[in-house]
Amino acid sequence: MTSKKTLYLVVTEKCNLACDYCLYKKNDTVTSLDTAMKGVGLFLNYNRDEKIIKEIYLFGGEPLLYPTLTKKILLGICGKYSNLIRKGGLKIKILTNGALLNQNFYDFMVKITEQFSFPFLEFTISFDGSIQTQDSHRGCGENIVFKIRKILEYKKKEGEKLVLGIAWTLTPDRLSSFYTDFLFLFEQLKIHTGFSYLGIRLADLSNGLNVRGWGKTDISLIQGETSKVMNYYSTNLLDKNLVIHPINIVHDMGQKGIQEIHDEYNCINLFNEKCDLGENITLLPDGRITACCIGRFLDPIFYENNPLVLCDVNRSNFEKTLDTNLRKISSLNIHSSIGDKNISGGDYGDILKCSNKMCFLLFKKREISLKNEVERAYLNTILGALK
Repeated sequence: MTSKKTLYLVVTEKCNLACDYCLYKKNDTVTSLDTAMKGVGLFLNYNRDEKIIKEIYLFGGEPLLYPTLTKKILLGICGKYSNLIRKGGLKIKILTNGALLNQNFYDFMVKITEQFSFPFLEFTISFDGSIQTQDSHRGCGENIVFKIRKILEYKKKEGEKLVLGIAWTLTPDRLSSFYTDFLFLFEQLKIHTGFSYLGIRLADLSNGLNVRGWGKTDISLIQGETSKVMNYYSTNLLDKNLVIHPINIVHDMGQKGIQEIHDEYNCINLFNEKCDLGENITLLPDGRITACCIGRFLDPIFYENNPLVLCDVNRSNFEKTLDTNLRKISSLNIHSSIGDKNISGGDYGDILKCSNKMCFLLFKKREISLKNEVERAYLNTILGALK
């Protein structure tokens, strides 16, 4: 195990919102402190020759539905692995929709951060650009804006080192308002006065959602709106205060204009067809560890035989089982492109059809079993190797 990985620690799969583009199959499962610390220790304990986890992401569902448990997990990691935080560069991140954030939890995060000499804790709020866009897909627009404003006031007053970010999910139906939503964040909310980064990503749209999928015509919209966004960003010297994390677009779908934006502003990440299997490890609330953060989406399809489950920390010999299964994954050469193979777009849209991601193939398992010999053979090879 040589590459540095992200550990997604799912505090709960329960959520207080019902975003219409969300892939998660919501249920009420909640982790325990014991399960969480077992999973973290599996990767960070001192019996291993190498600490392969670079960051731990407290995830949901919505982790702030269980603030006491989330606090205990944070305290447990910071207490037991403080040396890895101080000297090993281990970072901890929390993603929340922000609706349940209160002063008590914010003060708690600030206090933890102050124990260390550098900002290791990142706190990210999901907010999709404006009240109108937020309400169209997620709800709680006014509430989240109120919370963001309170955070900015507090940070300006206290000047603490907590790293703050906003995660913005773009959907096809709101592309035309991308620039005006961006202006709301900077001209009305003024997030650059306290937040350190703005992550913008395209929604992963698939079967069964009430939002249309991506298509080729959306590329030109992304191109035009992103040009306006980045011109504003650079003209107003916002890069001195806040970093925009790239928008991810599959490389082969990028037109010349997209490539030019990528080259000039580096705000669009033109990634090749690759799979993150084995790179984004996920600890589910029930103790199972999956080979990527998409792994839990597969439960309704594969039921008890989810092929991406590497081990269960609540069962015997889980460490040996994990090592064995990770070695299987590393030998699969999944990360090589399948390039000119006959990939069908299906309901996922033209942007995703270029991707060699396991999740794309696995979600389409039933469709693949009935047609497309190339995809079926590739999928069966992977599934066979994981058994």
